[in-house]
Amino acid sequence: ADFRIMVLEASNVPKEYKSLVVSWKKGAKCVSTSPATVHRGRAEWNEAIKVTTALCRVGQQVHFQAKFCWLQVALEDGSVVGNDKGNLADCCD
Repeated sequence: ADFRIMVLEASNVPKEYKSLVVSWKKGAKCVSTSPATVHRGRAEWNEAIKVTTALCRVGQQVHFQAKFCWLQVALEDGSVVGNDKGNLADCCD
């Protein structure tokens, strides 16, 4: 299945961070946003990350097995400063 995860903004960013990148990584795969400059504690992207992954149905039921997607927030040098997890199966019907 293909997903487009919209990355909009980060707020309350520490003032020592100059720019941020949001990435999805799985094994050798990596998809990232462009770097966003931090201004007054905010970084804005308004960019989509395309994630392609396999989803499995649970038996004959209508819902899918949980498939977690981890996003990382990093400095341009690759140092990870935050992350978030979402279940892609929650977005399927």
